[in-house]
Amino acid sequence: MKVLQICNKPPVPTVDGGCLAMNSMTEAFLHAHVSLQVLAMETDKHPFVPEKMPPGYLKATNIEVVYVNTKINPVKAFINLFQESSYLTDRFYSTEFEAKLIQLLEEESYDIVQLEGLYLTPYIDAIREKSTARIVLRAHNIESQLWERRTALVKNPLLRFWFGVLTEKLKHYEEEVIRKVDAIIPISEYDADTFHIWLRKKDVPIFTVPYCMTLPDKDDTIKPTHRTVFHIGSMDWEPNIKGVKWFIKEVWPKVLDLVPDAQLHLAGRKMKKNDPEYIGDQIIVHGEVEDALQFMQSYQVMIAPLFSGGGMKVKLIEGMATGKGIVTTPIGAEGIHMVHLKHAQIADNADDFANATVRYFRNPGMLTDCSSNAVYLALEEHDIKKSSQRIVDFYYSLIF
Repeated sequence: MKVLQICNKPPVPTVDGGCLAMNSMTEAFLHAHVSLQVLAMETDKHPFVPEKMPPGYLKATNIEVVYVNTKINPVKAFINLFQESSYLTDRFYSTEFEAKLIQLLEEESYDIVQLEGLYLTPYIDAIREKSTARIVLRAHNIESQLWERRTALVKNPLLRFWFGVLTEKLKHYEEEVIRKVDAIIPISEYDADTFHIWLRKKDVPIFTVPYCMTLPDKDDTIKPTHRTVFHIGSMDWEPNIKGVKWFIKEVWPKVLDLVPDAQLHLAGRKMKKNDPEYIGDQIIVHGEVEDALQFMQSYQVMIAPLFSGGGMKVKLIEGMATGKGIVTTPIGAEGIHMVHLKHAQIADNADDFANATVRYFRNPGMLTDCSSNAVYLALEEHDIKKSSQRIVDFYYSLIF
């Protein structure tokens, strides 16, 4: 089987959730011994850095990269208010990228062309013209839903109006374009249900594949410091920024009232060490850390205070696999078969979030039970060894 995987940024280095999601599919293909070609955009935010790629990656993926300027242009965005197209998807279209795509399709015959997300669907027509391959949309999120949630948090009325128009156009585009692909692979059952509704009985196969990974082994030699809480994630992603600031302001004082010697440890991409924005009582800001896994295993309770965003929360999967006590919101748990008080604690207000955090400190048995159940769930649903064969079997069903 020959697969062309098209990405809107290099899958590695895995600097954010999108990269992790794309690279998990790359690794699944390689694990299943699929003949793979990766075509990726290089952007200002996500440059192509070959020296940071794992040994053998370039050869195994045959990766080709084209620079695309995806920065939001305020003038073009304003003009788009009076046009029918979706600016949010238009900005990912590039004639240079399309030319490289056409070149690859003319040079090789592929069985599957996998589009890593909605923003690559502007290239569907070019693929149809040059290839008989099945086109599969790997949907990381319901993109218009992300923008709806983002718009709801905007306070400036003019900006909220602008975001609202962008979101409506994106939703219309998203509902229509999914009817042009041969299959959809959403990352969660929640997203799959939405696609089923939008398709209005059109026969497009939908096959849910949760985020999969080579699950990290829990290092029993690392003993987590007692009464510690941590957050790790990309701190240039708005939902993380707002969530962490909310936790520091609204939740952390309540935790310290109940457990005065508790500590909060913060780390993540684009976070500066001792960043004054996040400094507070009993808060240690580590900034970017070299070994995220070691950082996670050094502390007891993982928080994911998300009130916007969507799709699978990759760091939560890693936290589950390493046996962390997890406290998150309903949006944080969205897309994961996480059950409150079985695999984690789910809270949507400051009092409940604080009480849930403290509950782990005061009830070690509960922490042990939740973490053990979370590890089992991660192994059952997010292990790349199991997922890779499921993906390949589904693709063969599309081809034959």
